[in-house]
Order: sequence, then C-alpha cells, then structure tokens
Amino acid sequence: MSEPTQPKLSPDPSDVVRPRVVRRRYLIDPKRQLRTAVVTTSLTATLVFAVNVGFHMLRSLQTAFIAAAAPQLTPLLEKQGATFSLSMILISVALVIAVALTTIVQTHHTAGAVHAVRQRFERVREGDLQVMLKLRQRDTLQDLEAPFNEMVAALRDRAVEDAEALEKLAVRAAEIGPKGSELAADLSAMAQHKRQVGT
Repeated sequence: MSEPTQPKLSPDPSDVVRPRVVRRRYLIDPKRQLRTAVVTTSLTATLVFAVNVGFHMLRSLQTAFIAAAAPQLTPLLEKQGATFSLSMILISVALVIAVALTTIVQTHHTAGAVHAVRQRFERVREGDLQVMLKLRQRDTLQDLEAPFNEMVAALRDRAVEDAEALEKLAVRAAEIGPKGSELAADLSAMAQHKRQVGT
C-alpha cells in the first residue's frame, strides 16, 4: 500500500499560467516621466543646435571660399546652402521628437514596473496572498519578479502552517474544559482566517 503524498501547500509561480500584461497608458507616472523626457530632450536639442551651428559655419566658410574662386557659382551655392539648412533643420526636429518619444517609452517600462510592484505590495499588505507579480518582457526591475512571487508563496505556506498550529492549540484548549471552550473557539476562528488567506 503506497503512502499518501503530502499536498503541495502553495503552487509554484512557474506552474501557474499567467495572463499577458497590457498597459494602455504610456504615462503611468506623468510627473517623473515628463520631467525625464524634458531633461533628455533639452540636452539633445542643445547638442543638435551646437552641431547645426558648427555645420552652418563650416558650410558658410566653404561657400565663401568657392564663391571667391568662382563667382558665377554663387547662386547655385546659395540654393544648395538653403536646401542643406532646411534639411538639417528637419532632421534635427525629427531627431528631437524621436528622442522625446523614445524617452517616454523607456520611462514607461520603468514607471510601469514600479507601479505594478507597488500595487502588488499593497495587496499583500491588505492580506491578499494570491497575488502574483508578472512584469512585461521589456520592463525594468525584472529581477524582482521571481523573489516577489517566492516571498508571497512562502507567506501562503506560513499562513497554512499557522492555521494548523492554531487548530492544534484549539483542540488542546477545548480539552481544558468549559473555561477553554471560548479560547478554543477564538483559536479556531483565527485558524480558519489563516487558512483562507493561505489558500
């Protein structure tokens, strides 16, 4: 006759099928995300402006040198210079916008992860030990996912163990007699609550 196997107190986080996480808002923490985007974009715009000024000065010197050697090319050089300047401006604006959008996306991966972790901790604080942390593939703080889920699983196991200990104490209290009956009832209620939390 085979011995009965001990039931697993809490599921392994890796065994649970977890839903795909979708965040519909890119501004999870607007204040911090926009501040980071403004700082990054401002720095990029300053560097782009400095590069544009340098190219403009270099282009002007080159145009003046060629125009001095061949004055008949001056209209063509001026037209090319205007086209070059317009192209540089458009490229610079596109680059600054791209940096701003990229910064928002990148800060979204951090702010979203922080929001998810904070939300799960709040649920654990309220006594929900069935909560599970699932971050998206590109989110930062990925290293917190497994330890958090292991911590919650350990808390569930501890809650079940506490419930069993309280039930044993309730039985012993009931054996004391009438005076222990009330204590036994209280201990049984506490054990029931612990078991509900842990399962």
